[in-house]
Amino acid sequence: MPGWPWLSRSWKVKMQKHVIAKIERHLRDVRQAIVREALDIPRFKMHAGDCPGAEAPDFDDAAWAGFSVGETWGGYDPVSYTHLTLPTISSV
Repeated sequence: MPGWPWLSRSWKVKMQKHVIAKIERHLRDVRQAIVREALDIPRFKMHAGDCPGAEAPDFDDAAWAGFSVGETWGGYDPVSYTHLTLPTISSV
């Protein structure tokens, strides 16, 4: 390794092999995390403004407006809540 003249050649080779092995392990992990399929996000419910209790999974959002990806909403960084159920690839 340039810049480290005091290190022996055998130590440098050992460290290079260690670094390569570490990179290969990380690449295996990354390859497993790659998603090869994409699913559309279904229409979901949205409520603009604060809504105490909306974080609960069993919250009644029947009065909330329907909303789809790509639709616009008003204001800059408004507080809003969204409820949606995302399908997983294994459930399709």
